[in-house]
Order: sequence, then structure tokens, then C-alpha cells
Amino acid sequence: MFHRLNNFIDYVVHKSKEFYFGRVFKVLWSEPVGSGGTEITVQAPYGERAYHKVRRFLIVSEKNKGHSICMPILTYGYQGVLKRGVCPEDHAVVYSSKRRGPYMLEDEKRLMTKHPIRVEVIKDAHKMDPLSRLNYAKLYTIEHNVKVLFIGKVAKNFERYVKLGYNEAHPPFDPGPLSYEPDDDDFELVGMAEQEAPQYPVEAIPNSTTTSYRSSQSYPYGEPSYVSTDATAYEATPSSSQTAQAAKYSAYDDAYDS
Repeated sequence: MFHRLNNFIDYVVHKSKEFYFGRVFKVLWSEPVGSGGTEITVQAPYGERAYHKVRRFLIVSEKNKGHSICMPILTYGYQGVLKRGVCPEDHAVVYSSKRRGPYMLEDEKRLMTKHPIRVEVIKDAHKMDPLSRLNYAKLYTIEHNVKVLFIGKVAKNFERYVKLGYNEAHPPFDPGPLSYEPDDDDFELVGMAEQEAPQYPVEAIPNSTTTSYRSSQSYPYGEPSYVSTDATAYEATPSSSQTAQAAKYSAYDDAYDS
């Protein structure tokens, strides 16, 4: 493997409360091979190939529910947003040096419009490469049970720019009108469902002993036992043996360099 194991001794599992907005961390990341990738570092199961590398992420989710929503920080093979297939308008410069400030390649200056983001790193060993770019368009879910290394956080006076950039890249859904128009059959079914229970006319049927009342509704399998021919019993409730019984059965290519 291209990294020695002892390089990851500082990577540990953290509590969920440590994953909050603005923090930046490193994680050992694997992803499937795309058509525009570079170094193949591991052979994955089922004959697939994968990239294995350290990747940096910035946390944007506010709530800790066992995972965090994060945006990746990449250099794209030290080409910045000039790499083929990258959308410059979805990116911002990420830097950590107060003295030098944000750095852009000459041709990037006319392409990038989002405000640069400064990250305060814990130690100089974690400083951001000058060509680091934050990709607002791609979101990743990182579980809190994986080993990570926190390296810094977004400077307080830059948090607003992160939120603005995120909202520009991910505006809320417009519910708009229904895209589904029910056809005539659907309208008929809806109309039937909304109708009240039918009222059957009651007619008098002469009887040799008394006048009985029964519904004009026909029963194809014979009269139910609780349909009485006695007028005095018409309003009576069915016996316990006639009550309802319980049913017998219950019803852009992810393979860029970091």
C-alpha cells in the first residue's frame, strides 16, 4: 500500500458531537475508478478497481445524527478548476495562510466567482495546498464510526461565505404545480371515493301477518340472517354472532485527485 500504517496512527473514531459545521478533517477514502482518474492504488472485490487516498472534507451539516454531510476539498491533480470536466462556478479557493492569502492560477481568475474560504489549521503540517478548491456541488455522507483526523476549521468571519455558497449551489426545491395530471379514470375513482354511502329506498312488502320492511337491494348469495322481515326488528342491531370478526390473516467523475 502506498501509505505506511503508522501514518494513520492519529486517525481515530470521534464522538458525534465533535462533527459540527465548519470543521475540516482528513479521512482515508476509497472510491470506484472512473474514466478520467489517475493512480490505481487498490484492487477491490468482484474484479473492480478503486482509488485509495487521503481526502479532506468540510462539514456543512448542523445536526449530529450519526453522520455528517460534507463537501470535498480537492486540488484536481494540482490543476485547480482548469482540469477538464470541472465546473469552476461550483468552486471556491480554500487557503490557510494569512500572509499569502488565496492563490489562483491566471486562467482561474476569470472563471471563479465564489468568495475564497480561509481555514484555520491546528498545525502547519496540515496547511492547505495553494491549489485546494472547495466543491460546493458535491455532497458526501460521512459516517461517524470511521477514523478521521480533524485538521482545522473555517475561520469565523468566513463561515457566512460558506453558507452563501452552499445555498447558491443547493437552493431549496420549488414544489411548483403537480407534474402528474390524473386521467378520466382516476377522476372517476376519486369521485366514487368521495361520495357518501348509497341510500337504498325502503319499500313495504305485504305479508299475511304483518307489514314488513326490507331494502330493495338484492343479495346475490341470499338474504343475510340479520335482515328481518319484522318491522319492529328493523332497527335492531345484529347479535354477537353477527358482528364483524377479526380477519384470519393480517393484511462529473468522482475520480479526481485530492
